[in-house]
Amino acid sequence: MKRLGSGMVILAAGLAVSACMSSPAPAPVAAAPGAPVQRPITGWLATAAGDALDAADRERAFAAQISAAETGQRASWRSAKGHFGFVEPGPEGAGLSGTCRPFTHTIYVDGKAQRGTGSACRSSTGVWDVVS
Repeated sequence: MKRLGSGMVILAAGLAVSACMSSPAPAPVAAAPGAPVQRPITGWLATAAGDALDAADRERAFAAQISAAETGQRASWRSAKGHFGFVEPGPEGAGLSGTCRPFTHTIYVDGKAQRGTGSACRSSTGVWDVVS
């Protein structure tokens, strides 16, 4: 077995470290569909109306509100506990600023419907946020 001189060991270690440091950072992982919303729940779901839902159901419901605002299309959600709901978005700018969209959200808990309204607005960065 051949031994490396101390200079060769230092050189080899330095190359290994520099290779690690020059490697490109891994690409960010996109959130999977149905992943928890990464922002605070606001609007109608943050009031007593949302109290009938657990945290996971509120996240599903809130994600449906954001989806309806982004796409302008009806968005539905359903939990394993049998709770479900749908969000009906209005037209963008309907009586609001041109970057906002009203919506109606109907949730069903234990077979009983609750309906709330709100609006979502698009920020200057293009992200939709529920504002009421």
